[in-house]
Amino acid sequence: MAIRISVSIGGLRPAFLCFNRGFGFACLVPKKVTSVTVDAAVDTTNLIAADPVSKRILGLIAPTINAMGFEVVRLQYGGAPATLQVMIEPNNLGELAIEACARVSRAVSTVLDVADPISGEYTLEVSSPGVDRPLTRVADFDRFIGFDAKIELREAVEGQKRFRGKLAGFENGEVLLEIEIGTIGVTVDALSSAKLILTDALLAMAKRESTPDVRTGNPPA
Repeated sequence: MAIRISVSIGGLRPAFLCFNRGFGFACLVPKKVTSVTVDAAVDTTNLIAADPVSKRILGLIAPTINAMGFEVVRLQYGGAPATLQVMIEPNNLGELAIEACARVSRAVSTVLDVADPISGEYTLEVSSPGVDRPLTRVADFDRFIGFDAKIELREAVEGQKRFRGKLAGFENGEVLLEIEIGTIGVTVDALSSAKLILTDALLAMAKRESTPDVRTGNPPA
């Protein structure tokens, strides 16, 4: 697995530094970020479902959830007592109603009862991602450009695994994050997790998105 970190630092001459940490290479490359593009072909399954059991369950229930007009944001299975947590949101990015969670929960239960991928008893929880949500799909990194986020790498780079900053989108297969020294870009396969940080700006955005349009009764586009 290769990790490439690009750093844009104003006023510095171009430099290039690569180092091997056993799991691959990391490179520090000063550059200027000029645009953000979304590559839907990038596989972010590891951010949605991290372990083999969760991935198998995701493969079983995702088609049903998608057919109902929703997408899986994150799926986690584990704990004691065992819990299957499924975060979903509408395809149109609108507000998730409690009734919709109940419908999806019933549909998922039916699929799992037939496939029976989990041995023993467990609790199924279907919910929205929340305001300070996990970022698990390429579109998430583009949607929340300018908002504070934190990411964690699978392996430390120069002794550091966790970074906090402002999202700068997704470009050339990298998640871009503006930190104090510049803009870092991390490939999706190098990420362990990514999550928004709760701020006043994020709360204000969530409020705007959940407020119905007085003309249509629907959330604003």
